[in-house]
Amino acid sequence: MNLKCFNVNPFGENVYILWNTDTCDAVVVDPGMMRAAECEMIAQFLQENHLKVSHILLTHMHLDHVCGARWLANLVQAPVCASPLDAPLGERLLEQVQAFHLKVQTEPLTIDAPLAQGDNLTVCGEPMTVLHTPGHTPGGLSFYLPDSALLISGDTIFNGSVGRTDLPGGNPDQLIDSINERIMPLPDETVIVPGHGPSTTVGDERRHNPFL
Repeated sequence: MNLKCFNVNPFGENVYILWNTDTCDAVVVDPGMMRAAECEMIAQFLQENHLKVSHILLTHMHLDHVCGARWLANLVQAPVCASPLDAPLGERLLEQVQAFHLKVQTEPLTIDAPLAQGDNLTVCGEPMTVLHTPGHTPGGLSFYLPDSALLISGDTIFNGSVGRTDLPGGNPDQLIDSINERIMPLPDETVIVPGHGPSTTVGDERRHNPFL
């Protein structure tokens, strides 16, 4: 499994592309591109590496994680996959943009394929389990790939921190419960790649994260 991170938009959001070198099968996680140059950067990488995107996976539906989702879905002809519990955020995507006074052209984002706790997918030839990790948003998801010892956590947990809960739908108790019940039981060596900032491991967060 290969992983490439692109840091985009004014919020410094991490877009992840995962792919299998042998088959060129790929998935894109949280395409939050807001500028034409950012979209072109993603498109160029996919083209240069001859990647075939099977899924567009959303950890949650805040604007900084989804603004490029429909554009990318149309480009690569892949479904947008997310929790239906976050569907209202997608429906209010334009309101989210306006709330942050951004000059971004967008429209409501709908979910093509719903995801829920315990769903199992095969991505890039590897098994992936969907973990429902609400608290930052009601439909927050994390994606666990055991063969690669990798967790894509969105804005649930960061290196030395946790996701904010002061936005609509946020719940601090629920967030900590999600981390303790769904993420902390994973093996210590599991690498966490979050929605913002640098990577970490489950073991490091268990030992050092002051919020836990």
